Amino acid sequence: MLDQLAAASDRVRVIHLSRNFGHQSAVQAGLAHARGDAVVLMDSDLQDAPEAIPRFFAEWQAGYDVVYALRTQRKENILKRFLFSAFHRLMSSVATVSLPADAGIFGLVDRRVAQQITALGETDRYFPGLRSWVGFRQTGILVERNARYDEHPRVSLRGLFRLAKTAMFSFSSFPLAIFHVIGGVAALVFLGLSVFSIFCKLFTQSGDSRLDVVHRHRQFLRRVERPGISILGEYVIRIYDQVRGRPQYVIDRTVNFAPPAVARDDAGEASSARN
Repeated sequence: MLDQLAAASDRVRVIHLSRNFGHQSAVQAGLAHARGDAVVLMDSDLQDAPEAIPRFFAEWQAGYDVVYALRTQRKENILKRFLFSAFHRLMSSVATVSLPADAGIFGLVDRRVAQQITALGETDRYFPGLRSWVGFRQTGILVERNARYDEHPRVSLRGLFRLAKTAMFSFSSFPLAIFHVIGGVAALVFLGLSVFSIFCKLFTQSGDSRLDVVHRHRQFLRRVERPGISILGEYVIRIYDQVRGRPQYVIDRTVNFAPPAVARDDAGEASSARN
C-alpha cells in the first residue's frame, strides 16, 4: 500500500526495513532519513490526530524546538488506561530528566533536535526520554487521543511492558534505589533479631526458637537477593547489547529517496523556515 502511494506521488517516501526491528527502531529510521526543517512523528493507527499538526507547527514558528502532545481522553479499555496512567506518573516522579506525563512520540521536533537524537548511540531507546534529555525549548499541547481504526493493536501488552522497562532502566536509578531501601530494612531486621537472640540466650532457655528466628532471617535475605540479581541482570543485558554494537535496523530498500545531497546549513534554513 505504501509503495502504491509512493508511485502516485513522489512526495511520499517509504523505507522498507529488512524485518520488524520494533517500534523504537522504526522511529529512529524515520528520524534519520527525514530531511525537513521540522519533523512530525506520529503512529499510523489514527490514534494520533492529524488535526493537531498545524498547532504543533504554530508553536514551532513561535520559537519552540520541540512540541509534544499531552494525550487526553484515551479510548483504550480501563486496564490499559490505568497502566498507561500509572506508568507515566511513575516515570515523571523517578526519572532523572523531566518527563511530562502522558507524552508519547506524537509531536514535532526541529531539525537540530532530530539530528541530536539520531546521533545518540544508545541501542535500547525510549524516544520520549531521549527527546527530553537533549533539551532545547520544549512545550506540550493537549490533544485528544483517538480510538484505533481497528481492534488489533500492533504492539502487544508484553511489548508495552518491555518498553516500560527500557524507559525505567534508561532514565531512572529507581530499580537500584529500591534495593538500597530493602538493604536498609534487612539491616534493621537483622539488628532486631540479633538483639532478640542475645536476649533469649541471656534470659531464657528458648534456644530452638532463637535458631528458628535466625533461619527465617536467612531465608528472607535469600528471597531479597533473587529480584536484586534479576535487576542486575537487566543492566548486564543492556550493557551487552550496547557493547555488541549491532545497528538498530537494517534497510532493505527505499522508495522516492534522492541520492544524498551536499551538506547544508540545516540550522540556518530552519531559522529561515520559521520566519
